[in-house]
Amino acid sequence: PTVADALWKLSLVYEQMGFSDKAKVSAEKLLKIYGDDPLYSERAKKLLATLCFFEPLNFGSPDTAGFFCRRIKRKNP
Repeated sequence: PTVADALWKLSLVYEQMGFSDKAKVSAEKLLKIYGDDPLYSERAKKLLATLCFFEPLNFGSPDTAGFFCRRIKRKNP
């Protein structure tokens, strides 16, 4: 799907440019729309997990848009 690929690349561009909020929204949209596609679903989940130290929380089936993030504090070494 070319739209899914474009949305994935847009998420990466936002993340690289330092727009974490936009990257998060874009990745969540990708997950919501293309959550049944294992390739894009995994990519979106991994990006969301890395943005601003978010921890993935699964509610419901992983095939649905039941993926949420909870902000966690980074521990100082």
